[in-house]
Amino acid sequence: MKRVLICLLGMGMMIEAMSGANARGEEGKRGREIFVRFKAEVSQDRIQDLFKEYQLEVIEKYPAIENLYLCKVPLDLKTQAVIRKLEKEGDVAYVEANQKVEALEVR
Repeated sequence: MKRVLICLLGMGMMIEAMSGANARGEEGKRGREIFVRFKAEVSQDRIQDLFKEYQLEVIEKYPAIENLYLCKVPLDLKTQAVIRKLEKEGDVAYVEANQKVEALEVR
């Protein structure tokens, strides 16, 4: 563990996860975006039904990764609440906030 930590620090890199949210946690473009991946056996009709149910707007579909979507959460809903609800859906493989990752220094 120490070797890995020292190696990362030695490279002068620090990764900071930022959601683009302010102290209330809901503002900023990325703070309203989530990645949702559905299980392979889920039909496109069911996926569209879930998008409607959670009022998600599809920003992008990633054809290289089956059933992966970048979606926008509406302003009247809390992003983390939508994530928690989607995590309980049996058809969802995973869901996570779109987070910005920054490297402070690259060598």
